[in-house]
Amino acid sequence: MSDISAESNSLPRAMQFCQAMAKQADEAIPNVERAKADLTASEVTGRPIDGLAVAMEILADLRESFQAADAALSEQLTAREALQANQEAGSKDFLTGE
Repeated sequence: MSDISAESNSLPRAMQFCQAMAKQADEAIPNVERAKADLTASEVTGRPIDGLAVAMEILADLRESFQAADAALSEQLTAREALQANQEAGSKDFLTGE
């Protein structure tokens, strides 16, 4: 995961980060599943197997969380596109104030 930049100072970068992290979690799940299967085939039981099962659940939760964050960020694309289309628009406070 070290090749993923956590620099999220813009909407596209934040979305790229979430997408990359979701992909990493998704790709890790089969590796953990394989390790669990190998250990089970070697008659390992108990905490090692339980730990790997929990790890797979956590990875699935991570994937879903990053996907949800990406979806929420993508909803902001409309606002970004509107601001890009109207370069003379005021600040966020100005635009949303009453």
